Amino acid sequence: MSVTEKQRSEIYGSIVGAVGEQATEFLMAQSPPGGWESLATSQALSELRADTNAKLVELRSDMEKGFADTNAKLVELRSDMEKGFAAVNARIGELSEKRGRDFYATIVAMVVMCIAVYGIAAAA
Repeated sequence: MSVTEKQRSEIYGSIVGAVGEQATEFLMAQSPPGGWESLATSQALSELRADTNAKLVELRSDMEKGFADTNAKLVELRSDMEKGFAAVNARIGELSEKRGRDFYATIVAMVVMCIAVYGIAAAA
């Protein structure tokens, strides 16, 4: 709402009696950047608050969805890792079993060779 010249004069006259002419001139010269019409109203602030709250609700929803997606991917990754470790453990078990059989075969071969050498030495 714009102040008319008559209203301005009345305001000026009211203030001069209280604070003096120089202080009144100073006060009357003060105005917000962009004029008095640019001041925020209670309604404008309420609308801004409602808009901000709506955007925060949307942001929270997006964040919750993102966290849920991340958690799902982590569960999938954990499952894949467990399968991979199970496969590695199975392979290690296979190799250990084969190595055990190979070791047993080596011992048997060495015993047979010792018996053969001892038999040859005893016969001579």
